[in-house]
Amino acid sequence: MAHYDIIYYTGTGNTAHAVDVIQRALQQKRNTVSAVCITAHTAVPIKPLGENTVIAFPVYSWMAPLSMRRYLRHLPKGKGRIYVLAVRGGMPGKDEAGGYGGGALEEVEHILVRKGYDVCVTADAGYPDNWMQFIPPLGKDDVTATCSKGDRETGVFIDKLLSGSRSVYRAKALPKTLTGIIAVLFRAIGARALGTCFIADVNCNGCSLCEKHCPTGTIVMTGKDKRPRWRFSCEACNRCINICPMHSIQFSLPFIIIGSVATGLMIWGGIAGYNALAPHLPITGMAAALANIGAVIAAVVLAHVLGFTAIYRFCFMLTGITSVRRFFSKSHTQSYGRYVSPGFKPGKTK
Repeated sequence: MAHYDIIYYTGTGNTAHAVDVIQRALQQKRNTVSAVCITAHTAVPIKPLGENTVIAFPVYSWMAPLSMRRYLRHLPKGKGRIYVLAVRGGMPGKDEAGGYGGGALEEVEHILVRKGYDVCVTADAGYPDNWMQFIPPLGKDDVTATCSKGDRETGVFIDKLLSGSRSVYRAKALPKTLTGIIAVLFRAIGARALGTCFIADVNCNGCSLCEKHCPTGTIVMTGKDKRPRWRFSCEACNRCINICPMHSIQFSLPFIIIGSVATGLMIWGGIAGYNALAPHLPITGMAAALANIGAVIAAVVLAHVLGFTAIYRFCFMLTGITSVRRFFSKSHTQSYGRYVSPGFKPGKTK
């Protein structure tokens, strides 16, 4: 008999479901378990992890959520045993446990190892994908099949944990490199850009559920009609679009098109301006090469800030006009169903 702490982050409830499976399995072996969910509304103590700790999180674009990484980086040093489960998007079919989470597991492992913890087991499990910006949610039968498969994969993780065996996943070099590039771009630009592309259409009733249950505290209700506005701390967990009772939250195609075009033009303009100025600068050789690289980076960063910040705020202001709001609500997600893990109730942690 031992005590286990479980620390997790969840968006649409897949990780919360996996944590429930783990908790029940540990308790059946007469272990005691305490679980805490990391959210903007929960004060999770920053203290050394205990003797046995399970870390669980969803995989967003082949990396752990920023909230989880930030929590782990602020932990003091310790010596406890750690077991890490990454919950990725899954599909019906054969069991796939064995590393479809890119470098997420290794990144978290490295953070913990540098702090002195003994990372004993790392594994992943696949539950229904909720990446609604690009693919529709699974149907009911496929959700049931995929959840069952995910439970089996979580069971493999539990067996390794209880057996005391060591099993630490290592991604293959090429997939890890390719997914790592995407993860870096998503971390720097993608998540915030995707967050600014959410909009509540004219069906929004101002219930504020999205604001209340946003795990990062990104959403604020604004205006006389209490419409949600997304700030720039979004991690693209997709909880808001999936829990809206009116199905009014959409992924705005006009927002993404206007923002992308504006950003591209700003990058082009910034680089063109630098190229016109460069011949007149008193630098050559390596200094000139570094200046060229710096100019490109500066153009990309500045364009991102202006393209998906200033322009978003301007467009959002215009959506106070009903006809404009209808235009910006145009989206493929209007015809999509919605998905949260069966039985998941936002705000109710383990």
